[in-house]
Amino acid sequence: MDLDSGAGLLHRLTSYSPAREWNVPTDDPRVRRDLKPNDVDLLPPQVKGYPDGLPTTPLPRDLPDPGVPAAAVLSGQPAPRQPLDAAHLGRVLFLGAGVVRTTERFGRPFLYRAAGSAGARFPLPLSVLW
Repeated sequence: MDLDSGAGLLHRLTSYSPAREWNVPTDDPRVRRDLKPNDVDLLPPQVKGYPDGLPTTPLPRDLPDPGVPAAAVLSGQPAPRQPLDAAHLGRVLFLGAGVVRTTERFGRPFLYRAAGSAGARFPLPLSVLW
């Protein structure tokens, strides 16, 4: 990998180095020096905002049992075919991208998703075409 251009350069400039503290940026003029890690005022919103009045489809909160364990399906056991109704769609969406718990941080709600990443500091857009 070429460490002086493209992705190699980005990797080199943003990688952790045991020779310096994690919150000290590398000594390079292309790297911002005024960044404040975890600045509460710079955190993105927890959820994406939408205008009022858009149509919505409420999904059931009770997650139905699909009738076969996920481990069995992942190991190759055939699953019974069944239509994807609103309850099963709700199960798929919740287990794949749903909020599984909440807490409060910095005086505002903090959401933990089923499949979050990087501290879940991103709005997670999810669209379903039915």
